[in-house]
Amino acid sequence: MGKDGALAVELDRHYRDWDARGRPAVDDYQVSFLPIGTECDAPPGGWQIERRFYRELVTLSPGQSRP
Repeated sequence: MGKDGALAVELDRHYRDWDARGRPAVDDYQVSFLPIGTECDAPPGGWQIERRFYRELVTLSPGQSRP
């Protein structure tokens, strides 16, 4: 499988994950930001995204669930 095929598989995986969560909308997410030098773990049930100058912490609002 080439690079495009692998990307399609990854995109499909993200779509299925989003669908399994009940198709949350933008308003269903809570987002916060920390300076890049601040050590922290991903929020419980959420994601931590490393950006160039900060860390983005994302969780689903209450009522939305992660499988």
